[in-house]
Order: sequence, then C-alpha cells, then structure tokens
Amino acid sequence: MSTTNFHRQKSSSRRGTDPRDNYIPLGTDADGRSHVYRTLDETIHVIDGDERTHREAIATRSVDEWMAFVEGRVGWERRRYGKGIIGLIREAFPDEELTDR
Repeated sequence: MSTTNFHRQKSSSRRGTDPRDNYIPLGTDADGRSHVYRTLDETIHVIDGDERTHREAIATRSVDEWMAFVEGRVGWERRRYGKGIIGLIREAFPDEELTDR
C-alpha cells in the first residue's frame, strides 16, 4: 500500500476567505487507492501508487456524494472524511473506552 502525504497548504491566490486547505485527504478505498479532494477547483483525485488514475469534477455535487459512490462501488479500507474528531480518535485508539466528561 502506498503512503502519500499531502501537505496542508493555503493558497494566497484563493479569492475570498475560504479557510479550507488546498487538499483534503478523503481516505483509501478497498483497492488501496487514495482519494483526495482539491478545494481550489472542486475536484477529486484518485491516486494509485504514485500515479493519478482519475480526476472527477464535483462542482455541482458534494464530497459526501463521492464518498457514498466509492462506498457502493468498492468500499473504504480507511475513511478519513466525515468521521469527525471523535471518530478519528476512536479509530486511533480502538481498545480504549471513550467517555464524555
């Protein structure tokens, strides 16, 4: 399985006050491909190893729709998007009992 690191970058050329990172990792599908959301142009990039194998413009759709599409097609091995901070913590520490205090 490839490990691709996407550095958090802000674009000085971005119009307005969009606080989102340029690239948001979505997860790794069951076939081992990484899915990344590029906020600058509202596209999803699918990376297999070191090669981009697919680019999908989603300007009229949502990232949630893409996530559901992949879930229905091949499934997710590791999903990062849409879990929230508690979901990510539970994934990182599966044997720990998390309680609200």
